[in-house]
Amino acid sequence: MAHREFNDERGLPWEAWDVVPERRDRRTGIERRKHARETFDRRKMRVLSAVITGDLAKGWLVFSSKFERRRYAPLPESWDSASDDQLRAWCAAAVSIGQPRRLIE
Repeated sequence: MAHREFNDERGLPWEAWDVVPERRDRRTGIERRKHARETFDRRKMRVLSAVITGDLAKGWLVFSSKFERRRYAPLPESWDSASDDQLRAWCAAAVSIGQPRRLIE
């Protein structure tokens, strides 16, 4: 996971990082019942643990400032080497997902 820091047009600092859904070793209830009588190694089966569709299926960028978090999807190729101007444009186009959660203030 790459991580970048930049300032927006107002000088507010932002962090950006990518999130890419990964495959997990999980089975649905249907698969469990289907194979209940068979002996097999379920660790060899790789499926998504949560169904993610649309633009999010290929990953997204998270933008986080002190006041807000945003999500930009789909994940742009080579985003970690993009210019700060491009990061600002993606951040401006990103969808707000609320305020950052802080465990300790």
